[in-house]
Amino acid sequence: MLWLALHFPLLPLEALTRGEDGARPLALEVARRLRLVNATAREAGVRADMSINAALALAPDLRVLARREADEERALHGLATWALQFSPQISLVEGEGMLLEIGASLRLFGGLDALLDTIRAGVPTLGFSVRDAVAPTPAAAWMGAWLGVPLRIDSSDRLTAALAGLDVSALRLSAKQESRLRGMGLHRLGQLLRLPRAGLARRIGTDALDHLDRALGRKADPRPGWQPPAVFESTLDLPVEVEGGAPLRFALHRLVLELAGFLRGADAGAGVLDLHFHHRELAATPLTLRLLTPGRDVEHLEGLITTRLERTRLPAPVLAVTLRCDDVRSFETRAGDLFGLRRGPDELMPALIERLRARLGDGQVHGLRAVADHRPERAWHGVDGKQGGEGRSRRPLWLLVEARPVDTRRLRRLAGPERIETGWWDGDPIARDYFVAQTRDGRRLWIYQARTGSGPDAGNWYLHGLFA
Repeated sequence: MLWLALHFPLLPLEALTRGEDGARPLALEVARRLRLVNATAREAGVRADMSINAALALAPDLRVLARREADEERALHGLATWALQFSPQISLVEGEGMLLEIGASLRLFGGLDALLDTIRAGVPTLGFSVRDAVAPTPAAAWMGAWLGVPLRIDSSDRLTAALAGLDVSALRLSAKQESRLRGMGLHRLGQLLRLPRAGLARRIGTDALDHLDRALGRKADPRPGWQPPAVFESTLDLPVEVEGGAPLRFALHRLVLELAGFLRGADAGAGVLDLHFHHRELAATPLTLRLLTPGRDVEHLEGLITTRLERTRLPAPVLAVTLRCDDVRSFETRAGDLFGLRRGPDELMPALIERLRARLGDGQVHGLRAVADHRPERAWHGVDGKQGGEGRSRRPLWLLVEARPVDTRRLRRLAGPERIETGWWDGDPIARDYFVAQTRDGRRLWIYQARTGSGPDAGNWYLHGLFA
């Protein structure tokens, strides 16, 4: 087995600031002193353990936040949901990070380096800082990630030598125990390992010794597996109330990235997306997107949401956004050509229809299906956009709601007549001769002449349809 440890050193702070881009100096305070600061604050000279007044003197625009453990738990579970795409075997280290068993994933992602590059690029886009380490045991991997030492140990034979150089703080001893060891000149795990085991147990305790044994693979280290949710739901708080624009799109981008990771991990696609834009005093504004085919492409989903949002009136500024997907469907991938350049119409059409629906509304876009009736106005009906008639028709697809009189003297007839005489049995009879005609500027029209004896309009010419 091979374990990847992901430690999120700023999780308590970043769990509160996922809705912003980190350009502003931010800090987390506990008991009137700063505990964590972001990179922008560090650039201004602000450091952890400073008093708030001292920090504000260095960075007057510093935003100081109070810790919310519920947000940390929610953020960590969101990260685990996203990480499902890399491994189905995940174990959480509450409040700090997670462990992933990646031995079976290396080939899928092109090797360890490619997998780590993907994760390192992905975590910051979700709004979090990360440290990683890899080792054959979960305890060893976590030691490296927690210390910020990028361990890359792929063999149990190398564990002892690799861990020997780690600082004794990796054992997470009490301050009194760690101080006693350092007072004796013991700063590295390798120095401890050279001591007699009985003496080592007296100095660091049996619990710490067991922890060291698990890191070295000498004792079993079963880890409780994290169970992913059956449906996806994530809420992101915004730093300030916004009416739309870039801040809202930024928040939506992070939510869609998290959803895409969940869907890849489940080997599934989204059928329906439900969004709620929360306001301070009013009920949340809902927005629902229905996809014709299950999808998980970030750019496509984000484009649909943004397009629909442009048509949605928000009655008040937004202070949080919730994205939910409980319609999770199996996702079918297709083998393409050698270079993946060709895409068939059956792949392109659903995406086009979804974009049109997002812009125009679900009720404004539908397919057409033929009906067994010779009367043109009754020969079709609208169906769901994914459905539709097959084959080609020599009739125009654009019929006028009502045929209108037309002067045929400037038209050139290309084809016809097509005689249609039917409907006598249901009280709506027609008797017409249809022609394909062309105007002087090249447009093709579908016209008909009412036949003699078919009513007061007998002999008159009418325009009934337009060809593309």
